[in-house]
Amino acid sequence: MNLVVLAEDVDSVALKNVAKVSEASAIEQITTRSFRLVGAKPVEGLVAACAAGGLDHVWLPEGRQLRDFGLFVTDMDSTLINIECIDEIADMQGFKREVAAITEAAMQGEIDFRESLTRRVALLAGLPESALAEVFDHRLQLNPGAERLLQGLQRAGIRTMLVSGGFTYFTERLKSRLGFDYAWANQLEVYDGKLTGKVLGDIVDGEAKAAHLEQARDELGLRPEQVIAAGDGANDIPMRRRPLLPRPHRPGRHPRPVRPWRRKLKPHAAPVFVGATPVAIPAPAPPPTRHRHPAARSRLASLPRRAAPARPPPTRAGFVGATPVAIPAPAPPPPRHRHPTAASLLRGLAEAAGVHA
Repeated sequence: MNLVVLAEDVDSVALKNVAKVSEASAIEQITTRSFRLVGAKPVEGLVAACAAGGLDHVWLPEGRQLRDFGLFVTDMDSTLINIECIDEIADMQGFKREVAAITEAAMQGEIDFRESLTRRVALLAGLPESALAEVFDHRLQLNPGAERLLQGLQRAGIRTMLVSGGFTYFTERLKSRLGFDYAWANQLEVYDGKLTGKVLGDIVDGEAKAAHLEQARDELGLRPEQVIAAGDGANDIPMRRRPLLPRPHRPGRHPRPVRPWRRKLKPHAAPVFVGATPVAIPAPAPPPTRHRHPAARSRLASLPRRAAPARPPPTRAGFVGATPVAIPAPAPPPPRHRHPTAASLLRGLAEAAGVHA
């Protein structure tokens, strides 16, 4: 396995430091932005060294060539393109913050993707269909390296697939523009020129993405190691586990699979009571007197007795006729910032595999 490191602007000192940490025997330049560290070892501290130097890295088998592959599968939002389409659509409804928070939680694997998509799409109900064209024409941009990568793959005879948990409105237009062989996504329901807030047919989630990958792979007669899969979120993990090619690693971005016991619970309203009438609740009966040994009783009887001061029985305050009132749950925190992994990932695949303009 060879270690390939890359960055928009590779710092020579950082590169040499990574080579030293990984015990590489030589540094070979692939392009002006990518280098192969021959004989590198996956030692402790390698990831930290790459992160400190601002370098992305990926492990590639020695001798691996682009012609060894037959299928390339990629996610769309924040991978092939620079935005999350549904967040930008929601922005036109004034719900971008709410939708973006749900998107982030889904991409981090904190909530189920199907649940998150249903909740987000429901917020789009009533939006004119023309909003989709507005996003595609004025907000959507390809990430750096995307066109060059697709052109190189097509020249090499490799089939390409765009599979997304987003929407067919965008995938079909990108398929036509970039020449993808396959495209799969969710279809938004439209009635009378407006979005209904629903999705038609089965939802394309992580497992559906993996199923589309496997179907195309089997139709082409390819082995798992002949497939490249790229994606940035938790719903891309199933399809990324099908191929055996390692993916470029970007420090700071670690999508996790959904684990039910780690899901964050929704905040619930806490009840309070207004208009309550205070009443006295009698104190519980005292416990029975403990039995003492006869000798102890006779000794106690010989001691002078002192009258205890009279104290009123303790009472506890209670409330009768209380009216429960719900306290609204706190506002959700702002969405966390994600590193721009997609541009790096696409550029890394293009350069590490030797695809040049």
